[in-house]
Amino acid sequence: MKVEIHPLTPERWHDVERLFGKHGACEGCWCMHWRVRNKDF
Repeated sequence: MKVEIHPLTPERWHDVERLFGKHGACEGCWCMHWRVRNKDF
């Protein structure tokens, strides 16, 4: 398998959605919980 690394741009957003799947990676988490305060998460 060949892996390619590209900068995330608006044009490549579809690639991120495809990587994480329909509901995000771990049951809806897109690994951004650390950016949100607990009460807002």
